[in-house]
Amino acid sequence: MTPRHLLALVLAGLVACEDSESIREGDADANVDVDVDVDVGGIARVEAPSHDVAAGPPLERTRLAAGRPPRVMPSARQAFDEVVALIDAHYVDGQLPTDALWTAAAEGVLQRLIAVEGADVNTLMSPRELEELQVGTQGQVVGVGVMIEMIADVVVVRGVVPGGAAEHAELAPGDRILRVNGERLRGVPLAAVVDRIRGAEGTSVSLFVQRDTEEWEVELTRSRIAYSSVRSKLAEPKIGYLRIDSLATSTAADVETQLRGLIEQGMTAFVLDLRACPGGLLDASIAVTELFLAPGLRVMESRGPEHGDHVIEATVKNDWESIPMIALIGAHTASGGEILAAALQANERARLIGERTMGKGTVEAIHELRNGWALKLSMSRFFSPDGEPILHRGVVPDIEIRTESAPPHPPHDELDPSHDPVLAAALNLLRE
Repeated sequence: MTPRHLLALVLAGLVACEDSESIREGDADANVDVDVDVDVGGIARVEAPSHDVAAGPPLERTRLAAGRPPRVMPSARQAFDEVVALIDAHYVDGQLPTDALWTAAAEGVLQRLIAVEGADVNTLMSPRELEELQVGTQGQVVGVGVMIEMIADVVVVRGVVPGGAAEHAELAPGDRILRVNGERLRGVPLAAVVDRIRGAEGTSVSLFVQRDTEEWEVELTRSRIAYSSVRSKLAEPKIGYLRIDSLATSTAADVETQLRGLIEQGMTAFVLDLRACPGGLLDASIAVTELFLAPGLRVMESRGPEHGDHVIEATVKNDWESIPMIALIGAHTASGGEILAAALQANERARLIGERTMGKGTVEAIHELRNGWALKLSMSRFFSPDGEPILHRGVVPDIEIRTESAPPHPPHDELDPSHDPVLAAALNLLRE
């Protein structure tokens, strides 16, 4: 894997493109992610992505010793005070700050809760992490609309967002950003670069840009920019390709808009690529799923102590419930992406091709704490429409194709079935 693939892609003035969960305000009818519309109680519901493909028993797994339940000692509260006293008196590096001790204690408790390999399910979130989670689900952000990545310690433009200041200034992929507001970026972490480029709406930021042998400085005004997690194109005549990278507030509307555009180009069938979809807002997951199901069909089941057992059915008449489609899934498909995939499969709406999904089968709530941090806490489990568990099991494809070398999320404008056997198989089936 090249350094380009290893380095995080961020939307500077946009959002860090991680496998971010999504947030939204919850209600009694839905288990959700959060959009950071926090209710009066300071609680927003979130559906967080994670992964684990093993078929495990209902007993929760922890990050502790595998194969046996975590140890529980008697009189543990008093023993904790003794542990702290012993650390203060005898630890080789001296006393630990009180906040460090209590943070570690909270993290230790959370490690005893539901855990899914490769993902933070129940966890503490710093203010910065909470902000990124919120940005990732809102479909808009204040910034200049430039996507950046770090290559060999140089900040490189990965792309620009239509309508943003970067597009108007004619920045282009491959441009190198060497300074922000006169400060050199060599050695500055990517997250810090994003912070420097972002800012309040209406304010300006100066970027020193290099393109080949050209160098220039440009001043950009930050503004509110909408961006989409949906990408599409015609993969070949009459067969469309639609990729969903996350499930945010605007995703369902974006899916419809792009499907209509493909129809106008002559599309009669399409591939739905969920391999890069780590989840997002539960409401968004349901809304997108409803686009492809007839009213009355089951979307999912959820079970939890707060709202009990709950079945969600499609209620909206749509234009897409009969158009031929095949969905691609893989190890990066999680959470809301798994809800969508499982519903398509259980209702025989689409065949699934690829690999077993991550197995993130819980819905989390975001509880904001008084100190600005937040607690992400599992509130329910979700199941496929036919009652099959997702947690620790994932969604199994109808046609399994293991592809160690296939990209988990190929650029939508660089589709190459000759190097993507999962996409190639889907196209072959749709041609038939």
